[in-house]
Amino acid sequence: MTDLRTPIEKAREEKHQKICAMFLDLSNKQPNVAPHRIFGAIAQAVGMTVPGVKHIIVQNGLYTTQPK
Repeated sequence: MTDLRTPIEKAREEKHQKICAMFLDLSNKQPNVAPHRIFGAIAQAVGMTVPGVKHIIVQNGLYTTQPK
C-alpha cells in the first residue's frame, strides 16, 4: 500500500512513537515515580510542554485520566 503521508506527518508519528517508548521505559524502570514527573522529564528531553506530552501519551492509550 502506498504511504500518502507528508514528510511532516511522518516526522510527527516518529516523534510520538519516541515519546511513548520513553514513557513506557521510564515508567517500568521507576514505577514509584509520579506520572507527571515522567511527563516533565520527557517534555524536557524532546523540547515540548508537559501538557503536550501528556496529550500524546493519553491519546495513545498508555495513561488514563480521571473524568471530570
